[in-house]
Amino acid sequence: MKAVAVTTIILIPALVIATSGAAKEAVPPCPRSAPDQGPSGLPAPVSLVTRCAGFQLEPDGSVRPNGRGLFSNRKPRPEISFGDGVSWRLVDGHLSAHRGGVRLWRSSRRYLRLFDLQGTAVGANAVAYIYRSRLFVATRRTAERIVGRNERPIGWSRHGLFFTRRGLGDGGGDVLLRANDGTFLAVVQRKARVVGFDAVTQTLLTVTRDARVERFDGRSTTSLMRLRDLQLPVWTWAEPLTGGLIGLTAKRRVAILRANGSLFASASFPRGRRCNAAGNSGLVADPSGRAVALTLTEGNTGYASRGAEWVLLVREGDRAVRVRHRERLRFAVCERWTTLEWHGRWLLYSSTEGRAVAVDTSRRRVIDLTSFVSRLPGAQPNGELKVELEARWLPSRSAQS
Repeated sequence: MKAVAVTTIILIPALVIATSGAAKEAVPPCPRSAPDQGPSGLPAPVSLVTRCAGFQLEPDGSVRPNGRGLFSNRKPRPEISFGDGVSWRLVDGHLSAHRGGVRLWRSSRRYLRLFDLQGTAVGANAVAYIYRSRLFVATRRTAERIVGRNERPIGWSRHGLFFTRRGLGDGGGDVLLRANDGTFLAVVQRKARVVGFDAVTQTLLTVTRDARVERFDGRSTTSLMRLRDLQLPVWTWAEPLTGGLIGLTAKRRVAILRANGSLFASASFPRGRRCNAAGNSGLVADPSGRAVALTLTEGNTGYASRGAEWVLLVREGDRAVRVRHRERLRFAVCERWTTLEWHGRWLLYSSTEGRAVAVDTSRRRVIDLTSFVSRLPGAQPNGELKVELEARWLPSRSAQS
């Protein structure tokens, strides 16, 4: 099961401890038992949110409360997002799309349930969404109307056209092209595995039945690479990465393409004891597109087995991975994941088992946060050896100034 890439992070304003009664009530009681000092030497503050509270670890090692925890009497948020930065709400029966604090669109019709939304796409001048298997499209000038059934909206091209996929299963389907108002134009690929929408280039990445990676911009198709030329199987997972790169992942081989389809880097892994490359972390490119990080697990059976996980790196031209860190661990039962996040040359690694490590990828320096995390209230493992933890970089003060 794929992780990371796809993780929703809730940003919560920092809370400052004060002597007033209102401030004390704003901070959950459990942070009072947290350690007041952690590891030092980080390049930026790190947010660590457990079941009961959020904590901010500063570069000098000082610790302060930073909001409520994952399950601290928080009411469910009446909104849903599909990973594009747009949140959808149901207010007085009307659907509305929001980016930040700005409302982008509000429906004319009334709807019963927010969570009957199955997929959305927001363009510059129109929105599309599937509600109870019916595809709706609305423009700035027209109210929403049904234009199809069992088609999932994917995204808009730079030409104002938008892509959909017919069939709601995960095994692939036909790729359709529609006009800005939802008018059907053409079936552009049949039985293609839709890989993903590249929001930067506003193009669609697909893997065809004859195992070619293609890019489609709404008007023309560009064949990027044949999987067999990269020694990759037809079931290879592909995804757009930061910096215009394209990641291709199989269990024992990864390859990264440039935007034009040329090979950026690749690596293979020997057949081992249940090895899985990038299966729990995905491929995570740094903002400059000069390096790509991933994890490799060995020995994970899904039943609390013991094994190891490596933090690996590839740079342009590499044909083998660079090892940056190794964790021996007892894997959590069943669904587990790893999160990798860049901050300059640093990587923040965190896992379902409560491991957290900051890695300087250039100097191979490692700051282990795991022992500190284990002492935070609400960071103890449950019966499946899972720790409820969200770890992420926060902007450094120099970046804020």
